[in-house]
Amino acid sequence: MRKSELINLKLTDMDNKRRIIRIRNSKGARDRDISMPEALLKQIQEYYRHYKPMVYLFNGQNKLRYSAKSIENILIIGLKNCNINKKITIHNLRHSYATQLVERNINIRYIQEGSGHNSSKTTKIYTYPSKGNVANMVGPIDFWNEK
Repeated sequence: MRKSELINLKLTDMDNKRRIIRIRNSKGARDRDISMPEALLKQIQEYYRHYKPMVYLFNGQNKLRYSAKSIENILIIGLKNCNINKKITIHNLRHSYATQLVERNINIRYIQEGSGHNSSKTTKIYTYPSKGNVANMVGPIDFWNEK
């Protein structure tokens, strides 16, 4: 999800039975559905029980919803708590997620749709192969010895 999509996520956008999240008015003024894995659903339910949001899934302290700056601050605190000293942004997490999907051989078309990209060219920009996966790639010569 984009940061703006997360901030604007309403309780009514969550379909817990089907485990679907509806992203409304995304970039390009389009709606899309993304999956809600069981582990995420459990975390959202726990969050809901604890914080009892009313309209938006994530409420701000003094406003109806979180601000973009608050989301960034949460990430910074989390990175510090994990002793991660790299500069990481919310958008970096989006890139990383897309890359992990590619490395798990998820169809690029599904990644494109889930990311809300109009073109698979945009999605491919997000997908950097890791050094470990590049080292483990096979080539045609690897198949010559198979009999």
